Amino acid sequence: MDHETIVQLLPWYVNGTLPPHERAAVESELASCPLCARELAELQRVHAAMHEIDVDAPGLSETLFSRTLARIDSQTQPKPRAFSLRDWWNQLSSAGKVAALVPAALAIALVFVAIRFTTGSLNRPIAINAPVATDEVARSGAAGGPVPVPAEPQKTLNGVTARGGASLAQSAPEAAPVANAPAREAVMKMEATPAPAPAFGGRILQRPQLIRTASMSLLVPDVERAVGQLTSLAQLQFGDVVSLDDETPSQPGVRHSAQVQLSVPADRFDETMASLAKIGAAQSRAISAENVSDQIVDAQARLRNLRHTEADMLRILDRSGKIPDVLDVTQQIAQVREQIEQLDAQLQSMQHRVAYSTISVSIEDEKPVASVEPSFGTQLGDAWQAALRSLRNVSLKLASVLLVLVAFAPYWLAITIIALLVANRLRKT
Repeated sequence: MDHETIVQLLPWYVNGTLPPHERAAVESELASCPLCARELAELQRVHAAMHEIDVDAPGLSETLFSRTLARIDSQTQPKPRAFSLRDWWNQLSSAGKVAALVPAALAIALVFVAIRFTTGSLNRPIAINAPVATDEVARSGAAGGPVPVPAEPQKTLNGVTARGGASLAQSAPEAAPVANAPAREAVMKMEATPAPAPAFGGRILQRPQLIRTASMSLLVPDVERAVGQLTSLAQLQFGDVVSLDDETPSQPGVRHSAQVQLSVPADRFDETMASLAKIGAAQSRAISAENVSDQIVDAQARLRNLRHTEADMLRILDRSGKIPDVLDVTQQIAQVREQIEQLDAQLQSMQHRVAYSTISVSIEDEKPVASVEPSFGTQLGDAWQAALRSLRNVSLKLASVLLVLVAFAPYWLAITIIALLVANRLRKT
């Protein structure tokens, strides 16, 4: 291995995670390279310092640990089992099964009789008003061609209404009888045709595409319980919690608050807002809607045009041409595809915001957080841990001083010897 590779492997050598062959290569390089040896010493010093920091780190608070365990236990409680028709049926005795089947059989029989009665009433002959030419209907039906129908049919509870407003039963004496079965079938098809969608100015009206958002502020007796209720409500409405900001205050006298953002289907927006008001006392609420129908239609039209442009460019690219022309067309195709992807992403984002509404809920505790006094044993344990940390720090400082004295031993020993010689010379004189 080269020198650069060995330097990159030094951190793993210090951690002791290198495989045997790489470790041997690093040790071989360290034996011959002073630069790598200095780098290894620096990494070992950093590694030892990090271990000392981990040892000096304070332990976990027992109060916070107990509250966390309580929250986990409340979230992991077994949910009630859903109702199962098969289990209910298996639990019934023989007499119970018979008692359950008899009403079901009677209901099926009543439905069958009602269907037969309704079918019989629909098969009765229907007279047609005078505006329909009987001879033409008969000839068209016999020839197998299209059967003419009234120009302005209207549906009523008793039958088809004539153009003048009178029912077919009232105008029957003046109308010609139906000559054949194809005419009756044409009239029945006309009655079964559904009414067209409501239109205005020749254009079918569509529901506007709205992005609905809301915010609500609630005052609750317990914030943690309210957060769990909000999560359950979002799942019940086929939504989800998209963000949660909950921080328990550490100082007494401060109210516990949290910010929760829900995303629910647009058709369940009103129901969700009504359910949120039942969780706590509503302090404020706000609802806003943005109509993006024009933006969605415009984005869809632009997307279709870009895709047509891409198809035309691909057809041009299939033709033989010069290399510069091919490269130019290829670059233009790449730009069009980038525009298609960006526009498609924007369209999907708007459609998702239309389909799912966002509700921001701010919850606050009714009472401020009370101070929690730790127990006598906890205080003694904390004091003991603090004393041990102080003892360890003092020991480290003393050991550091001794190491400094040992390291500078040649200097102060030389100074001491010189001072003794000078003192001995002065004593003799």
